[in-house]
Amino acid sequence: MDALSDYLISSRCEINSGRKLIVSGCKRVVKYNNDYVKIALCDMAIEIEGADLSIKSYFDTDIELCGVIYEIRFTDRRKNDGNT
Repeated sequence: MDALSDYLISSRCEINSGRKLIVSGCKRVVKYNNDYVKIALCDMAIEIEGADLSIKSYFDTDIELCGVIYEIRFTDRRKNDGNT
């Protein structure tokens, strides 16, 4: 994506019953296993901890993640060491 695309894409998260998370505005999946997922957004990252986590769909910039969600953290990618 170019700089204009990054500017136009906003991030949005929707949580349903602690068992489904829909994230829009994803740039890439940084790390993924059944108890931890890290997703890079335009200027931040989202980290999800849980159990039996699985990516049910990933289309364009939208991800649907299912499983038992224990914790969600947002981090500023600009202050990170570049690993996102």
